[in-house]
Parts: sequence; structure tokens; C-alpha cells
Amino acid sequence: MAEREEKIAGLRLEGRKVEDLYLDFSLPGFADWELKPRGADIDLTIDNVEEYVALTVKALLEDGVRLQLDAFRSGFEEVRAAVFSSAFSDDGGDD
Repeated sequence: MAEREEKIAGLRLEGRKVEDLYLDFSLPGFADWELKPRGADIDLTIDNVEEYVALTVKALLEDGVRLQLDAFRSGFEEVRAAVFSSAFSDDGGDD
């Protein structure tokens, strides 16, 4: 076994192997957000931990941020439309 594989096989979190974490390919805290198709059926193992980390980072930093930006943009557009609408409406207040 190469040195890299030995180091990966020896990875522990608080003395536990990756498999002992009982994680699957769902975003932690969001069981319905699968990181890949049928992700809830794929157990995290030492052999797929790199893919899991890459998909988790993508979900948090790309997909999650995109959802937040889309929500912000939508809310901003609603406020902007309301402000412009009221600013240019004839409310009868000018004599």
C-alpha cells in the first residue's frame, strides 16, 4: 500500500474511523439535500471521503450561496419595484 493510502486508511476523528460516523451522501443537517443521486443510500467510507468532501463543499459554497443570492435578488427586485412604483404614482398630493 502506498504511503498516501496508508495515511488515508489511518484517518480518525476523535479516535473513530470515518465509517463510524454513520454519514451518507446527504448534506449534514439537511437530510433531503442529497449530494448526488441516491446519496442517502450511499454510506460514507474511507474510500469515498474525498468525493464526499468535494460535494459537501460544492453544496455549501456554490449551490447554497447561489440559493441565498437568488433569494436576495428576488427580494431586492420586489422592494425596488415597490419603491419605483410609489415614487412615480400620482397620489394627488401635489397642488
